[in-house]
Amino acid sequence: MKVEQLSIQHDHIHLLVRTGRRSQYQHFFRVVAGQIAQRFEKEGLFAAGPAVTGTPNTPSNALATSNKDNGTHAKSNAKPRLWQHRP
Repeated sequence: MKVEQLSIQHDHIHLLVRTGRRSQYQHFFRVVAGQIAQRFEKEGLFAAGPAVTGTPNTPSNALATSNKDNGTHAKSNAKPRLWQHRP
């Protein structure tokens, strides 16, 4: 895996990546996306913005999930959390 060019913009990142096999792209970007999210969480950048996992323009109570086995509902105001370390 070789990152040949990197450009960090205000709201997105450009990467020019070369690899020997196409399957390595998926593994690389899965890890990179997770590490970026962990860094944002650590720096507190998610606290000021909207929910990370929500759909835009979705009412907050629509994000609650239900467990059909026992009828319990998750809290709709729970803050989305990210893993602090890769498993």
